[in-house]
Amino acid sequence: RLGSTIYNIPLCAPIWTLIGSAIAGSLLCSLRYLHSTTALCVVSVLTISGSVGIVIVALVVNGRAADVESPIFAEGLDFMQFMQSQSAIYFTFSGQFMFFELMSEMKDFTEFTKTFRIAGPFQVSIYLLVGCVGYYYKGTEASGYFLDNLGFGPAYRVASALLCFHIIVGFVIVGNVLCRILHIQFSLSLIHI
Repeated sequence: RLGSTIYNIPLCAPIWTLIGSAIAGSLLCSLRYLHSTTALCVVSVLTISGSVGIVIVALVVNGRAADVESPIFAEGLDFMQFMQSQSAIYFTFSGQFMFFELMSEMKDFTEFTKTFRIAGPFQVSIYLLVGCVGYYYKGTEASGYFLDNLGFGPAYRVASALLCFHIIVGFVIVGNVLCRILHIQFSLSLIHI
């Protein structure tokens, strides 16, 4: 998504990946524990909300075209398409591989269930809002990638930049856990040599 922010600079995907990795790596090197990512997580929630908000405002301002079709059931929907959609929904709520790592860094791990009472309804409401608004205003022509419903321009750049930061924070959090596991394994290996 970094390339979407500066879409007029023609670089190939591997170069954009290296640039994004350098940004994520520099953040990762400066954050040793998961609890040190708390401020980043707050900003991450704000950036994803801002990115979604920009698209929704643009869709509402542009209005619904007269030829938009929004059937209740998609034409030609078969079992495989339905299951692919279901698996995409399940994937968006995945996170269980991180739960024990998150709990291990908490002062009181019994407070972890509060995250489900906050994050669960927030995620469901955002997904429903995005799905309903996108489908109402774009119908069957809605892009699978929500920001593509904007079209190129300043709003697309800003929304892409916000989304890019959100994704980088996600990689930093997952990378933090992975780096700690690798560090522990290599440290133990060196001790036994």
